[in-house]
Amino acid sequence: GQKIPVAGSLGVILDWQGNPSCLIRYTAIDIVPFLEVTWDFAHKEGENFQTLEEWRKDHRKIFQEWYRDHFTDTSLIVCEQFELLFSDSITPE
Repeated sequence: GQKIPVAGSLGVILDWQGNPSCLIRYTAIDIVPFLEVTWDFAHKEGENFQTLEEWRKDHRKIFQEWYRDHFTDTSLIVCEQFELLFSDSITPE
Protein backbone atom coordinates (compact mmCIF):
# COMPACT_ATOMS: atom_id res chain seq x y z
CA GLY A 1 0.00 0.00 0.00
CA GLN A 2 2.99 2.33 0.06
CA LYS A 3 3.76 4.68 -2.81
CA ILE A 4 6.86 3.68 -4.78
CA PRO A 5 9.39 6.52 -4.83
CA VAL A 6 10.77 8.03 -8.02
CA ALA A 7 14.46 8.62 -8.72
CA GLY A 8 15.28 12.22 -7.82
CA SER A 9 12.59 12.52 -5.16
CA LEU A 10 13.32 13.05 -1.48
CA GLY A 11 12.51 10.72 1.37
CA VAL A 12 12.68 10.67 5.16
CA ILE A 13 13.96 7.70 7.15
CA LEU A 14 12.43 7.27 10.60
CA ASP A 15 14.17 5.90 13.68
CA TRP A 16 12.71 3.05 15.77
CA GLN A 17 10.52 5.54 17.66
CA GLY A 18 9.05 6.96 14.45
CA ASN A 19 11.02 10.21 14.55
CA PRO A 20 12.64 11.64 11.40
CA SER A 21 16.30 10.65 11.38
CA CYS A 22 17.65 11.02 7.83
CA LEU A 23 16.88 12.93 4.66
CA ILE A 24 17.67 11.03 1.46
CA ARG A 25 17.41 11.52 -2.30
CA TYR A 26 16.46 8.43 -4.29
CA THR A 27 18.99 7.79 -7.06
CA ALA A 28 17.54 4.61 -8.60
CA ILE A 29 14.42 2.50 -8.23
CA ASP A 30 14.31 -0.99 -9.73
CA ILE A 31 11.39 -3.40 -9.46
CA VAL A 32 12.54 -6.97 -10.02
CA PRO A 33 11.50 -10.51 -9.08
CA PHE A 34 13.06 -11.61 -5.79
CA LEU A 35 15.42 -14.06 -7.52
CA GLU A 36 16.68 -11.29 -9.83
CA VAL A 37 17.94 -9.04 -7.01
CA THR A 38 21.66 -8.72 -7.76
CA TRP A 39 24.61 -9.23 -5.43
CA ASP A 40 25.59 -5.61 -6.15
CA PHE A 41 22.29 -4.37 -4.71
CA ALA A 42 22.26 -6.85 -1.80
CA HIS A 43 25.84 -5.92 -0.88
CA LYS A 44 25.03 -2.17 -0.95
CA GLU A 45 22.43 -2.73 1.79
CA GLY A 46 25.41 -3.01 4.13
CA GLU A 47 24.06 -5.88 6.21
CA ASN A 48 27.36 -7.83 6.11
CA PHE A 49 26.13 -10.82 4.13
CA GLN A 50 28.99 -12.73 2.50
CA THR A 51 26.99 -14.15 -0.42
CA LEU A 52 23.82 -13.50 -2.37
CA GLU A 53 22.43 -16.81 -1.09
CA GLU A 54 22.86 -15.63 2.54
CA TRP A 55 21.01 -12.42 1.65
CA ARG A 56 18.24 -14.38 -0.09
CA LYS A 57 17.82 -16.82 2.81
CA ASP A 58 17.53 -13.98 5.35
CA HIS A 59 15.25 -11.80 3.22
CA ARG A 60 13.09 -14.73 2.10
CA LYS A 61 12.38 -15.46 5.78
CA ILE A 62 11.54 -11.80 6.51
CA PHE A 63 9.30 -11.39 3.45
CA GLN A 64 7.48 -14.65 4.18
CA GLU A 65 6.78 -13.41 7.73
CA TRP A 66 5.57 -10.02 6.49
CA TYR A 67 3.50 -11.24 3.55
CA ARG A 68 2.55 -14.78 4.65
CA ASP A 69 1.22 -16.77 1.71
CA HIS A 70 1.63 -13.88 -0.76
CA PHE A 71 5.44 -14.02 -1.06
CA THR A 72 7.24 -16.31 -3.51
CA ASP A 73 10.63 -16.27 -5.21
CA THR A 74 8.94 -14.57 -8.18
CA SER A 75 7.35 -11.78 -6.10
CA LEU A 76 8.37 -8.30 -7.21
CA ILE A 77 10.80 -6.45 -4.95
CA VAL A 78 11.30 -2.68 -4.94
CA CYS A 79 15.06 -2.06 -4.82
CA GLU A 80 15.68 1.52 -3.70
CA GLN A 81 19.06 3.21 -3.99
CA PHE A 82 19.63 6.62 -2.46
CA GLU A 83 22.14 9.17 -1.28
CA LEU A 84 22.22 10.51 2.26
CA LEU A 85 21.62 14.27 2.38
CA PHE A 86 21.30 14.73 6.13
CA SER A 87 21.32 12.59 9.25
CA ASP A 88 20.90 13.62 12.86
CA SER A 89 23.80 11.28 13.73
CA ILE A 90 25.88 10.99 10.52
CA THR A 91 27.10 13.67 8.15
CA PRO A 92 27.50 12.85 4.45
CA GLU A 93 31.01 12.58 3.05
